[in-house]
Amino acid sequence: MNAKGNTLHFINRVDETNCGDRVVCPLLHYFDYFKQYNLKRHDMRYIDFESICPSDVVIVGGGGMFDYAEWTNRAINKVLDTKAAVIGWSPGLNTHTEYHGTFETIIEFDKFALLTLRDWKNNYGIEYLPDVTCKLSQFKKRYEIKRKYGIARHKDYPIPGMSYDTITNYESIDDILRFIGESEVVISNSFHMIYWAMLLERKCVCVNPFSSKFLSYRYKPGYYNSDTDDFAECVKNAPVYDILDECVAANDAFFEKVKAMIEGRLTPDPDAPDTYQLVTQAALMFEKVRDTQYQEGDLLASQLFIDTGEGWAEKNKLIAINNVYGDKTHKAYYDISRFNSIKRIRFDPIESRNCEVEIILAESGGGGGGVRKILCYPQRRQSKQITEIGF
Repeated sequence: MNAKGNTLHFINRVDETNCGDRVVCPLLHYFDYFKQYNLKRHDMRYIDFESICPSDVVIVGGGGMFDYAEWTNRAINKVLDTKAAVIGWSPGLNTHTEYHGTFETIIEFDKFALLTLRDWKNNYGIEYLPDVTCKLSQFKKRYEIKRKYGIARHKDYPIPGMSYDTITNYESIDDILRFIGESEVVISNSFHMIYWAMLLERKCVCVNPFSSKFLSYRYKPGYYNSDTDDFAECVKNAPVYDILDECVAANDAFFEKVKAMIEGRLTPDPDAPDTYQLVTQAALMFEKVRDTQYQEGDLLASQLFIDTGEGWAEKNKLIAINNVYGDKTHKAYYDISRFNSIKRIRFDPIESRNCEVEIILAESGGGGGGVRKILCYPQRRQSKQITEIGF
């Protein structure tokens, strides 16, 4: 590869355990064109900012990368500050319910050279572009219905109370699309699997949406709240769409704009990598190295475990992700009002990092509801301290 400069960068979440992240980068879908350039992929968590030059082109997306947390918005702004030509290829707004109000940084959208969002009629007035995964060749296949209901869920978010055949977004894209295609009604809490069900002209019901991204489809699925809605009625009213050609055409048209910008700034590289896998493996290797070498701007998670009388359990764990390493003050907020019976709380200040903390605020909800909010400040990073609070 060439030295620094004359490079086409791609930034999204490079996660081999999440099928949506595996196939959402535009590099995959238009590789036959992009492969003539010197390429570099970046995992969203570990962007190699020093490798981005003002003369380069950076493509951000897809995936729910915007308004997710403080660290994501800061990272995007830092990319924009490189002065490279930054293109947003249908990234998504993705504020989880429990993270709402936990970040302050606003993305400087006016610094993008080209920008689209996968969010229809978004609050920023930014042009809509469907998620690029519509370009997958598997959508041209036809599948025979083999089941009435199929659950296609996010690997990290179970759907309780239903016992239908299930697949998670950990599986391969071939297996997932076959499962969806063979289901008459798809029940899901995964952004991409809902989108894919609609592209395959299947009825789809979004169960208990936990993020703003589920409300931003141009063509909406059915919605089901397990606490208030009648499931049969939601299934009956769930629409079926014929939108594949429209979504593909929109991405192909945007690709022409991207090509024009690239060709005005970059020169083809005779030593460019010749396979998509090679570029992706380089990003994964960089990610493994950076996992042990935290730098300013990296995600650092704080965890709060709630014991409701059955000990410490993953299902009762809350994570604060608005943590930006390098800040003088590190704040972690948790809303634990949904827990009716709290016996103990265990706080892990910064996952995999040594620190001491001082808890300066613990607000009680009253009426036996337990603590509703804890605000803490890690003071030093030399020693590890796990704090338990008994009730």
